Amino acid sequence: MKPLSKSEIDALKKKLKKPVVRKGPKKQVMPPNLSDREKHHIIYVMLKKQRDKNLKKFGGGIQKHWNKMSKKDREKLGEIAVRPKPKKFRDIYDALPSDLKKRVMNLKNYDQRRDAHPEGNVLKHTIAVTNRALKTGDIDFALSALFHDIGKDETAALHPKKGHITHYGHEHVSAKLVKKYAKWIKSMGGNVLDIYYIVKEHMRMKVFDKMKWHKQEKLKKFRAFDKLKKFSTTMDKGGRK
Repeated sequence: MKPLSKSEIDALKKKLKKPVVRKGPKKQVMPPNLSDREKHHIIYVMLKKQRDKNLKKFGGGIQKHWNKMSKKDREKLGEIAVRPKPKKFRDIYDALPSDLKKRVMNLKNYDQRRDAHPEGNVLKHTIAVTNRALKTGDIDFALSALFHDIGKDETAALHPKKGHITHYGHEHVSAKLVKKYAKWIKSMGGNVLDIYYIVKEHMRMKVFDKMKWHKQEKLKKFRAFDKLKKFSTTMDKGGRK
């Protein structure tokens, strides 16, 4: 709809100031006969006044914070605002900080027990789990998948008696990385506390049924327990599909 010109706005103001008075003893005031464009302009003015009022009341702090931000932070904020939702592992990988990207890629050099992981090395497993997690549409699952086994690079060893590959305690190393990269996780829209909990407890969830009841209850107290259970049973498993 075409906005009113300056002359039309002036005419509207005069029309509103001089309402039509009905003839007769009661002399009732008649509302002016307005066009759709005039009605639209009145609504626009009312909304603008309310917007300016809200900006004055609440927006000062936001503007002040924005002014204090560095140019780099403003550009980063703009990048986050338009960042497309990741659909596959590569989308998340490309957004990683450079040092973490190198560490994730290096997981290809760490093998796993093939009876549990027929898909192959840790990187292949991470890619498979992340792609499963992305299908849920929940970024917390996707980022949990990305981080959950990174710690296997520090904990890789051979079982002293059986001789197979082990990664005891890798979940604790991975959980520390969640804290280290908390700022990046937030920039991706992830909930750091929930992701930390899922990553840290994903191995305990695999033996949940064998745990003593009081330990089960303690694990279940955290708000993201249902997410942990879903991650462990439907995403963190061997195979590529």
